[in-house]
Amino acid sequence: MTDVLAERCAELADVALDLLRAVMECQNNPVKLPEVLIQIQRMRPIIDEGTAGIERSEYIRWQSTAPATLDEMEAAVGRGDFKGVWAAFTHPVKGMDGLGQGCSGYPRW
Repeated sequence: MTDVLAERCAELADVALDLLRAVMECQNNPVKLPEVLIQIQRMRPIIDEGTAGIERSEYIRWQSTAPATLDEMEAAVGRGDFKGVWAAFTHPVKGMDGLGQGCSGYPRW
């Protein structure tokens, strides 16, 4: 039997790290904001795969808010708002920490 969550977390591991790096770098250098957009575009197709076959509630909760969070981040990039990017990324309810919780225990998480 395939562990869909393990596969999904493996797909997201590099993208999530690259997004984290881009978000952090743009805080000190807003010229790096376009890199955030590149990483968002890499993450969207993985999120679009949905949650079929995944039972972990933490991942399902994160996945349900992730598209809107990425939309907020993308809008902030469009405005040149590095603080808005950070706020969406670190949001306590719908931020990327939920992905870490959802993938906790899997390799590279």
